[in-house]
Amino acid sequence: MRTILIIISTLIIGYASNSFVLAAQLPNNSAFLKDDPLNRSIKEYYPNGKIMREYTLKDGKIDGSYKFYNRLGKLVSDQYYKDGVPDGYLRNYYENGQVKAEMNMKGANISGPSKEYDEDGTLRKESMVSGEAPEISSQTTIYYKDGKIQSKITISQGKFVYSITYDKQGRVTYEDKPSQSTSYWYEEATGKKHVSINGVEQK
Repeated sequence: MRTILIIISTLIIGYASNSFVLAAQLPNNSAFLKDDPLNRSIKEYYPNGKIMREYTLKDGKIDGSYKFYNRLGKLVSDQYYKDGVPDGYLRNYYENGQVKAEMNMKGANISGPSKEYDEDGTLRKESMVSGEAPEISSQTTIYYKDGKIQSKITISQGKFVYSITYDKQGRVTYEDKPSQSTSYWYEEATGKKHVSINGVEQK
């Protein structure tokens, strides 16, 4: 369970990194402007004529907003660069235009707050991230569809610290620490709580 929680809390990091790599590996199909090749705005297109990406070069490096679109011309991501390096917001989008995830990047690392949403705009996960991989620290909260807290996860310098999970009534169902896992279940008729520590039911 602990391994799964660590993977969940760090998925957003991999998601952000993968979107950057995808854009960087796209074929060069630029519509070049007739001006300074190191300082210009660039738009690139798919074979079907739809825009693929657009960005600005400053002294030969990407500077400012870098937008990437799918083959239907729908915006997939918008990321801010400074001197050719991610240094600011990164937003990923659903096809309906709703923000899917938003975070702040510092180089290859997420820095500060990040959020993930459902396609209808409902907030499903938010984190506060600091440090650099692999010693990243994070506080992550995952929500049910109705906005109630589903779980909280804490990681410090790349190591799992603590997690807690709730049911939809707000009752604790699971707590996990490096040395102890505790699960809870509740009798439907009376609400009486039962406890199991490291797989052993407590009397």
